[in-house]
Amino acid sequence: MGPFLRNPFVRQPLVCLLLLLVLCVACVSCLLKFRADAGPEAILEGDQRTLATYRLVEDALRHSVVLLISMECDDVFTLKNLQTMRCIGDDFLQEPGVVDVKSFTHSSLPERRGLAFGRRPYLPSPLTAESLQQVKAFSVGHPLIRNILVSEDARHALIAVTYDPAQFATPEAGAGLQSRVDAILRPYEDNATRFRSISVPQAQHELTGMVTRDFRRFTAAVCGFIILCMIAFFRTWRLLIVVVVMLVSHMLILAGIVQVTGVKVSIFSLSLVPLLLAVQLTLLAHVCHSFRGFLRQGMTPAESQAAMKRQIGTSCLFAALTTAVGLASILVSDLSYAREFGLIGAAGVLTGLLLVFGPGISLLLITHRGYRSRRHEPAAGLAVDVGFIRKWRRPILLIALLTLSVSAPGLLLLKTDIRITRMLPRKSTTRCMAEDFERIYRGRNFLKIAIDSGRPQGVVNGRFLEYVMKVQDYAAAQADVTGVYSYASVMAMMNQVWSGWEPDTYRLPGMWLLPLFGKALESRSMPFTHALTDSDLQVNYLYVRSSDMTAGDYLDMVNRIMTFAREHQPTDVTLSLGEGLHSFLAADQRIMQAQRRSAAITLVAIGLILMLLWRSPRLVLLTLGVVGAPIAVVLGIAGYAGITLNSVTFMMGAVVAGIAVDDAVHLITFWNGEQRTNPTTALQQTLRVKGAPILFTSLLLVGVFGCFCLTSFPPAIHFGLLAAMAFAITVLGVLFVIPAFLSGGRTTDGHG
Repeated sequence: MGPFLRNPFVRQPLVCLLLLLVLCVACVSCLLKFRADAGPEAILEGDQRTLATYRLVEDALRHSVVLLISMECDDVFTLKNLQTMRCIGDDFLQEPGVVDVKSFTHSSLPERRGLAFGRRPYLPSPLTAESLQQVKAFSVGHPLIRNILVSEDARHALIAVTYDPAQFATPEAGAGLQSRVDAILRPYEDNATRFRSISVPQAQHELTGMVTRDFRRFTAAVCGFIILCMIAFFRTWRLLIVVVVMLVSHMLILAGIVQVTGVKVSIFSLSLVPLLLAVQLTLLAHVCHSFRGFLRQGMTPAESQAAMKRQIGTSCLFAALTTAVGLASILVSDLSYAREFGLIGAAGVLTGLLLVFGPGISLLLITHRGYRSRRHEPAAGLAVDVGFIRKWRRPILLIALLTLSVSAPGLLLLKTDIRITRMLPRKSTTRCMAEDFERIYRGRNFLKIAIDSGRPQGVVNGRFLEYVMKVQDYAAAQADVTGVYSYASVMAMMNQVWSGWEPDTYRLPGMWLLPLFGKALESRSMPFTHALTDSDLQVNYLYVRSSDMTAGDYLDMVNRIMTFAREHQPTDVTLSLGEGLHSFLAADQRIMQAQRRSAAITLVAIGLILMLLWRSPRLVLLTLGVVGAPIAVVLGIAGYAGITLNSVTFMMGAVVAGIAVDDAVHLITFWNGEQRTNPTTALQQTLRVKGAPILFTSLLLVGVFGCFCLTSFPPAIHFGLLAAMAFAITVLGVLFVIPAFLSGGRTTDGHG
């Protein structure tokens, strides 16, 4: 085998760097094509209940794009306000792409015409004070209209504008929707009348804009912080060139990998960019610090890189493996963006390792070609007195134990909350509208229960409908339920129509009327009735609308309804939770369980890797304790502070554990190789050599994750804050708690 194949990065460094340059240039086009998925399903995936509701509504609307306008006034049912509503509807009907408008002034009701059914305008003509009061009483009292077209206090009404979905075929097409809506509504606004609007294109445009602004601000802060750290730590222009080239190459190659493999990246995965930069920089810090140390001892660049690989090659390899394991453990999550985060993160860490110990070695040799070292040049180090640690060993361990004990009760106060509104910025229009809709119209979550009659046309059977109505009445009686809708509801309303909308006739009709009503619905379909049954009229879909609540309360409500339905279930009827519901029924619990599994997998895998490295159970348990304790402490602090955990913040444990363990790996691995002479001297030498890069990398991680506080989204802020605190506590454990343990006795490989 030729010399090039034996050691190409050392023997042919220029050729290797040229190949790296070609690869990076090829990846530039991949970076330019990169697009993060900011679609509604990607944004809502963290809140599976809201995502399921979105899918149900989208299906009910036959995948049309609907703009909801909430009109607030003193009383909707006045001539002035109804005229305003009519004018707004007419204005929207003149807009390109608008196919329908639904409101009090642009809707109709069914009416009986002999033995058939027709339709009449929702508002009677002429409108008098008496007829307005009758319309008001009907609208705020009817179970199929209240909290849909109008709020129960009659101070808010909805105008639904339906667009042809072709109008919004691309995300950019919805960018100007908000301005067009504002232009139409502005002339009608005054001190007594206000409007708020929401639609998927509006929300998508707003959130994408927020993410873009956050990413730019965050990236600028992180890059500025990293540059200052690099200048302060690496100092020489030669090492700075190496670091910059490695970081840029790493990002380009990773973008190429993502593009070639077709991995779908959401806006939530963008936080991986600074995270991987920080992880890569920590690796470069150890490599460059060791390389520079050997240069200062008078070695040549070639000798220095060889000595560097012997000194830290193993610890860098295992540190990268533990970090990759921590990120890869997130793959057990049910959320696609969490799996993307873990997969891309793990691939990025391992790619960075290969890059540094491949072309990075070539670049070190080229940038230091002709470098003349001065023997006995003083090396940078961190002055940590082992004597001080030995003297204060017990107080250090006591403080660590006390900190863990004080924070432990906070773990019992931790709560989970995976509602999308809590994940959006407080001033977000989307969040404000969603919260207003929840408060005003009482509920935006929909539970879909499929009740199968067992035969075609079975939903028109009287006994079957009586069973459905019994379940429906029970569901409606639940405290958090704000509306119940089914095919039986439509039949009850048809009975009202047949009776001329007489009071107290909203109930199932007589058996002989059911076939007539069924035929009438088939020939003149009521709005949304297609969503209440299948095409064969065999399955009735029962929709239970509920207010926003925690997962535990929501599941209790679902279980009560399903238990009642099964207790009264006829023999030929089957029940099932509707399509998509299985993905969110226990969404919060499943997500949290997945994250707990992720954290457990991380710790177990890291423990096995470290056992392979050190063969010392004592050192492995010590490391896991020093890494795991800070995570428990910050989670306890989160519990005291009332910070809720969600699908983003709960990833903190696995991410921090995988990254924070690196410092312990470097310190203990170095000490393990030195301690055969004199344990105290070995510990002092370890702290002198490894202390500076450990402190630097920890401060770097604290700063980078602290920059998440500059973003707008609460989960990102909490994730960064908790992670930064965990890294700060971890470095104290690595520099003081681990040495305190190691100074208490002699530990050799295989004799923990």
